Amino acid sequence: PAGPGDFDLDEASPLIDAGTEAGRTADFIGRAVPAGSAPDMGAYDFHATPLEDLEQLVAEAVLVLEDAAPKGVNGMTKKLDGNGGLLRKVGDAVADLEAGSIDATQYVRRLEAALRKLGAFENQLEAKARNGQIEDPHLSSLRAFADEARDIVEGMIADA
Repeated sequence: PAGPGDFDLDEASPLIDAGTEAGRTADFIGRAVPAGSAPDMGAYDFHATPLEDLEQLVAEAVLVLEDAAPKGVNGMTKKLDGNGGLLRKVGDAVADLEAGSIDATQYVRRLEAALRKLGAFENQLEAKARNGQIEDPHLSSLRAFADEARDIVEGMIADA
């Protein structure tokens, strides 16, 4: 753990990927399990960065979309992982901030643009739900994805 009362794992912890599959899909704070090749031992699965969490989340959402296969699925996936999509916008913002080529204000603006792209995805998802092109369990999974993705990006903004 990182400190007293903090049960997050440090990146060098031997507990990472050392757990046993127990049928859980999320840790105690709701993050997807496993984040690595196997579950971690302890209450929380190790997640190195919010961007890595978002990458995993987007990959899972794309698989759900492909399984649901609504008309226009390619446009929906591009809003998530295409050029100009959610993941690209966030990844580029993080890389540029780390490189020092943008300041915190520009970083926040770019993350806000990523949230708008996520909003466009959500609008399209709800339109497809209304016309019956996406139904449960895919619909519930994709709504949960959008909520979690929004939480990640909003957390990145709050931490900026």
